[in-house]
Amino acid sequence: MTAPTRSRLPALLTVAAVTAGLLGGCTGGSSAPDPTTEVTSTAGSSPSASPTPTVVAEAPRWTDAMDQVSLDGALAVGQYFLELFPYVHSTGDTTTWRTLSHPDCLFCADVADDAEHPPEGGFDDASVEIEPLDGVELQPGSSYSLTYTMRFVSESDPTGEVDAVTMIVIREDDRWLVRGVDVVPADDTDA
Repeated sequence: MTAPTRSRLPALLTVAAVTAGLLGGCTGGSSAPDPTTEVTSTAGSSPSASPTPTVVAEAPRWTDAMDQVSLDGALAVGQYFLELFPYVHSTGDTTTWRTLSHPDCLFCADVADDAEHPPEGGFDDASVEIEPLDGVELQPGSSYSLTYTMRFVSESDPTGEVDAVTMIVIREDDRWLVRGVDVVPADDTDA
């Protein structure tokens, strides 16, 4: 599997426009699907053929902090959403990702489509390191602008490069939704 390349990552990202009327939601109390182990067997007449376990990547877990309608709750939801990225790409399971995605979030749709229709050879297994930096409540209890640093680490890029992430998370009908995401290499943010 190959990793999402630096040139593909910006293609997956869309700048979120912040307007005073932003609203949205995501299922607050739902937990991520439990990781599973699939067993595949090798077809053939050889008696030495035996089942081969394939471990499926583990999704991050929903926490109580994400149920809070506050800036801290929004920051936790945003971090959870970014932590889903490697899981979605390694498994193709976009159920939780799409549940958290606002219909107008182009980044969200692009990531889901890419995971559901991976490039030939797929993606490298990757991990992501995320650090919340700042957050601003745009509209009390309903709209938040969040910033993080994010580093993808994979076999093909073991050190990873740091990206700056800006995200709009909104609350509507007692649910969280990610309205938009913009990812820029951190060294480009100083220019």
